[in-house]
Amino acid sequence: ARGVIKGRTEGKLEEKQNSKTDDDVVAAENTLKTAQLDLEQKQKKLENFKITAPFDGKITALDFKVWDNIEANAGKYVYLVNPNIIEIKINLDQVDIVKVHKWQTAKITFDAFPWVEYEGTLWDVSWIAAWDQWAQSYPVKVTFTKGKEDIFSWMTAWVSIVLENKDDIITIPLSAIETNVDSWEKFVLVDKKRKKEKRTITTWLTWNWVIEVVSGLEV
Repeated sequence: ARGVIKGRTEGKLEEKQNSKTDDDVVAAENTLKTAQLDLEQKQKKLENFKITAPFDGKITALDFKVWDNIEANAGKYVYLVNPNIIEIKINLDQVDIVKVHKWQTAKITFDAFPWVEYEGTLWDVSWIAAWDQWAQSYPVKVTFTKGKEDIFSWMTAWVSIVLENKDDIITIPLSAIETNVDSWEKFVLVDKKRKKEKRTITTWLTWNWVIEVVSGLEV
């Protein structure tokens, strides 16, 4: 009798122990799922606290310190510079500003290396005038990709904005043109069979010390 009672008692204890083990597994799985959801929510909150720049570059100045509150320090900044992209600010008067528009092409040279010509783009044309000594001008920003030359801030640059572009045209140096004092006609002297021949010409666009010839000359 004791053996039977003992066997039944052990069976009940074993069944009870197995039941507790299953409950523990379910509880542990629920706890794990809750922890995973909590981790995902915290990761999303962490992403909201990250400020990502739209381009790669170098930090040149940092106003913030660790543990600073961004909202409480609205006047502070992180200065990020892309060393390969150069921005030039120029001012145009009211006669020239109406001739330009965003995304126009510009030709750029520097006094430091005048033999190099860069091609830039007008990416910002302000319609708000800036006043300087009683004269108004309109700021325009030009950007271009830096080459192998070292370009430093506040260097002197010369910017020519391309208003019109033509291909396959005849150009000659401005110094080659002479003007008839009586008729104000423009002409050049052309070598022909060891003699100087006078050719009256009609000119149009001028750029960088050369001028377009639309009639009077052939290549």
